[in-house]
Order: sequence, then structure tokens, then C-alpha cells
Amino acid sequence: MKIKQGKASIDREATGQLRERAERLASLSPEKRELIRRQMAERRLGGSELVARALRECGVTHVYAVAGQPTESVLPACQANTIRPIGVYHQTSATCMALAHNYQAGRLEAVALVSAGPAVSNAITGLLVARDNGWPVILLGGNRSSFQHFDAFPIVNPVAKHAFRVTSTDSLQEHVHQAYRIAISGRPGPVYLDLHEDALTGHARPASHGEPVTGRNNVPAIADIDLETIADTLISARRPAMLLGKGVRWTVSTDRLRRLIETLGLPVITSPMGRGFIADNHPLCFNQARTALQSRADVVLVLGARLNWVFRHGAELSRDARIFRVDIHPDEDSIAVPVDFIQSDAAGFVDRLLLLLGDRQAEISDPKRRWHIEIWHNSLRTASAQTRLLLEQRMQDRTLPMSPYRMMKEVRDALPEDVICITDGNISMRAAQAVIPASLPASRMDAGTSACMGVGIPFATGAKLARPGRPVVVITGDYAFSLGAMELEVCVRHDIPVVVVIANNQGNCGATKQRAYFPGENTQRVTMFQPGLEYDRIIRMFGGKGVTVRDPEVLKTTLRDASASGSSCCINVLVDPEMPLPNAWGEQGKETETD
Repeated sequence: MKIKQGKASIDREATGQLRERAERLASLSPEKRELIRRQMAERRLGGSELVARALRECGVTHVYAVAGQPTESVLPACQANTIRPIGVYHQTSATCMALAHNYQAGRLEAVALVSAGPAVSNAITGLLVARDNGWPVILLGGNRSSFQHFDAFPIVNPVAKHAFRVTSTDSLQEHVHQAYRIAISGRPGPVYLDLHEDALTGHARPASHGEPVTGRNNVPAIADIDLETIADTLISARRPAMLLGKGVRWTVSTDRLRRLIETLGLPVITSPMGRGFIADNHPLCFNQARTALQSRADVVLVLGARLNWVFRHGAELSRDARIFRVDIHPDEDSIAVPVDFIQSDAAGFVDRLLLLLGDRQAEISDPKRRWHIEIWHNSLRTASAQTRLLLEQRMQDRTLPMSPYRMMKEVRDALPEDVICITDGNISMRAAQAVIPASLPASRMDAGTSACMGVGIPFATGAKLARPGRPVVVITGDYAFSLGAMELEVCVRHDIPVVVVIANNQGNCGATKQRAYFPGENTQRVTMFQPGLEYDRIIRMFGGKGVTVRDPEVLKTTLRDASASGSSCCINVLVDPEMPLPNAWGEQGKETETD
């Protein structure tokens, strides 16, 4: 005769057994508990468990994933190893969430996980963004022998720092450790792990016992003679300057960076994501005088930045200027002006240069030098004041639909100082770049030189999970928003409160491209969307908050209310579709690169 037990009874019994085992284990001596731990470590584990274990040993805390075969079994294994799985909609989003998380964390603590075949090819765009920005990330992709088989290496290799084929269960842990070390070494970047289904379904003994994995940069020491030359040149310069980029994120303390700038009286301009490492309101930050600074500086120190597209390949720098570029990797020098390259990490360079300058205060404080430096500063203050006046005029525009500049003025006035502001799109990014200030390190993010649209919401998701105590706002165009809109459901489902502000100008650059490509009375809206689309309905469908705003007078209050709500919110702002592309940084008559 069979006796049926109810589910509740079975659950109670199981719970009691677990409690009893826990009590017995707690009663053992520390020596016996350690012996049991070692015995358990020696048992054979499945491939997915080994991957999760290795990620934990690397300090990974989050995995952004689109579940599917053969990698989906890694997700519960990650959760069992205290790594939080975040399920998302698109593979590119998963990669972008992970790399944004790592940039905000200042270390590699998030990875992306996707299935096989098209899932891997979809995720590669995120690797491109990571490569171009110098951000560390590991992408774990599946590989299958027949269905969805895809040899990703011909596509991945030009983008990733390194790619591994993992076909053996025995090597899983070591490959994850190697991927971690490569991703964070030198200039950080993306690494791809191709996980074959046979490796994940097999079993092997753990290769380690849970020790933390570390990485190290082996950078050649700067010769004293080189440092002395740089110090001599900077001290004797009449118009010295610094170009500062986001690369300082990984090593340099902002206090020591600021001390170097202030010691030498170095006027600074930054890359878009270099903003905040020296606050925009610092008296030596001259982002609103970019053209004047670059064209007139006689000595330029480039730190944490590359003279690539970001700074127009050095084309705006004077041909007579002495240019020192400090970087951990010697690639991508200027093609427009000669450069003295110094291979070093930023922290090591700043620390040693400060030490050297400490013995030369008399030269630095020389009245004649100070007089020349003050003349230089005053000329830049004049150029900055002209830009601010022009911007103020543009921000006072009271036409409807509102201009991007008026929109950004209201957004600026509503944002707290510690906001992490992510820009995505074209018109919205340029206007935000010109109007919205940055005060703290790593507080500005965009796609970088890849110019990949659709990164805004994925970036915000990863950034908020990495910095939960900081408000995160996305400023995006409607075209860029459409590429990542479904990830708003991820934010609502996982309780990740971000605010998305959409500059709705009816498509990609509004009427600007439409007229350029299809002049006259062409009725086909190829680059323009339907007018007045209520994008805020999307997040309301998911359970978040959303509103459409037409009047700039209410935008500030609406944004403040959204930020204070503690919920994911979307503000759909109707913007003038006839407005041409704003000038980057607000400089009059000067079209500069935005990334």
C-alpha cells in the first residue's frame, strides 16, 4: 500500500534534514570543518559549476545573460556561487551592461553570457564598444557541434584582445582566470571565451581551492632623463596644456591628478568621458575653449587619452607644439603632429612627476613664469565666456516644440551633482555635452569612438547595479532609444531604478537628414518617424512610470519627481524636429567630434 505525502509535508521534512546537517557541521571543530571542505573541493564538478567557481575566484559579482543552450546551466551555478544573474533581452545589451558595470566599478566584476551561434554574433557589437573605450569585459559564448554551430573566431579576433576555444572540462577554470588577467592587463579590453557544450557537460576536479585571482601590469619604468625632460618642458612653457581622457579611470587618484594640474597651472580640456576627473567648474578646466586651447598651446601633456578621432587625430593642435602622450599602450598616436610617446600607466607617471616637481617649486613659482601663465589663462577665460554667452542665448529659446538646448537647460537644472549621466544618440548627445556639467569622476558615459547607438539603457542598467547609491539618468534620442527600449523591462523586473529622458525629434536627426536625402515634398518618411509617438507608454506597460512632456516649463519638475520616485521612469520630451545638429561643446561656428 502506497502512502502519499503532501508537498508541504515533504518540504518540512527536507528543511528539517538540512537544519540537522547544518547543526552537526557547526558542532565540529574548525580542523574537521576544513578537512570536509577540502574533501568536497576534491570531488568532481560539472563544467558549469567550474565556470561559476572560476568567475567567483576572479571577483565577479554579476552576470548579464540571455539564457540558451549550451550555456544556460552556468546561470544557476553562478547564483549558487553568490554571483547575481541578470536576464536581458538582447545579446548586445548583455555585453554593454557588463562593460558599463565594470567601468563604473573601476574593476572587472561583471561578465556577459550568451548561448550559441547568432547569439554570439549579436554580442560582438558590445565587444567593439569595449575595445574602442578600453573597458574590460569577458564574454562567455556557447558553441555546439551541429545545431547553431558557428566559428566566431574570424569575427571576434579583430575586436577582442584575445579569444579562447575551450573544449576540455579540465581547462575551464584556468581559461576563465587567463581571460580575466588579459582583460585587465595593459589597456583594458574585451576577451572572448568560446565554451563548447562538451566542456560544459563534462566533469573534472577543481583546479583550485577558491583563492582570489589577481592581475598585474608589467609596465617598463620611465627613465629619469625622460621625466626630467618633461618637467623642464612643462615648467618653461608659456602656454602649457593637458588633454585628459577616461583612461585615468583605472589607476590615477583624482586628488593627485588635480594636484599635478594645480602645481603647474595646466589648463585642461577633456574627452567627453574624461569629464569629471577634473570638475567642469574647476578654474583650470576649459572645455568651453577647446579650439583656443588646442590651437595656441605650446606644450601639451596627453594623459589617459588617445589622439585618435576623439581629438581629431591632433589636427587642431599647433604644429609647433611639443606633445607628450602618456599611455600604457603605444598605439594610435597622432597622424597630424609629431608626438613624444611615454609608455607608462597614468598613476605611475603622475606620482613620479609630482615627486620630481616637489624639488622645483622655486622655478614653478618664478614671477616671470607666473605672469606668462596668467596671460594664457586670461585668454582662455575670454574664449570660455564667449561660448557661455552663446549657450545662454540658445538655452533661452522659447519656441515650441522646444529646442534641444532648452530641453538640456531644464534637465541640467533638475539633475543632482552626483548624477551618472549617460548620453545616447546624436542631437541629444551633442546638446547635453554642451550644456550639462560634470563634477565627479566617471560620471559621463557614451558609446565612444564606435558611436554605437542603443547603448544608453544597457549602460544605465549596468551603471546603476555597480553604483546603487548614485542616481543614473539616460539622455537619449528617440532613434537610439528604440534600439534598447525593451531593456526597460529588465530595469523594472530587477528593480533597477533609472530615469530615461528621450529627445523625441521624430527620428534620426529629425528633418535634417530627411531633407538632405529626400529633398522637396517627398512623402516617404525614411529617416523620420511618425510625429508625437508616446514612447512613455512602453515603460508603463512594463510597470514603470512614464509621461510625455511638451512644455519646457514642466520638464524640470517632472524630472525631479521621476528621480525621487525610486522607480524606473521614462520622460518622452517633444523636441523641434527642424533643429539642426548642435555644435559639440557649444563653440560657435565650430563642428567638433563628440566622442
